[in-house]
Amino acid sequence: MIRCFVAIEIDDAVRKELSSLIEELKPSGRGIRWVRPENLHLTLKFLGEVSEERIPEIEKALNKVAAQLEHFTLRIKGTGTFPEKKRPRVVWAGVESSGQLFQLQKAIEKALSELGFKEEEREFTGHITLGRVKVSPDQLVAKVTVQGLIPVLLRFKEKEFGIINVREFVLMKSELRPDGARYERIGVYMLK
Repeated sequence: MIRCFVAIEIDDAVRKELSSLIEELKPSGRGIRWVRPENLHLTLKFLGEVSEERIPEIEKALNKVAAQLEHFTLRIKGTGTFPEKKRPRVVWAGVESSGQLFQLQKAIEKALSELGFKEEEREFTGHITLGRVKVSPDQLVAKVTVQGLIPVLLRFKEKEFGIINVREFVLMKSELRPDGARYERIGVYMLK
């Protein structure tokens, strides 16, 4: 079994900007597991554990999606938390709303649902995860984390971190390790 997801990789300039942001947020965000710079990406669809035998059919479906859609650009701007500021679980950098991004994500969702993958119930919100709260939001540590982190995040609410030229998307393998996740490309799918 392979833990997989479909994503858009970010370029080095945006990665550098977001890495600097993480370094600035770290002192205010105790109790948060920050994403390593090399792991920053925009998830389009999380597949979970998949048997290796299914990878060719997944790749075929993703190639079909890529052949139908044109490349586009994305503006990375702003910061926030999910689900809410008082009880965050995820700290993120925003992706300015883009019809092409939603079109790509919906096409991937539809193609993979036809292969039996469960459709996401929540509405897709484009974002790049910067960190995840390690403790329950009900615990005191998380509350202290929130009090220190939110004012710092608000300083970056309107900051632009760069533009990504989306010419491809990828199928990634995620290997969970004690020192953090390791990602490896399984396939690359070029947009028109």
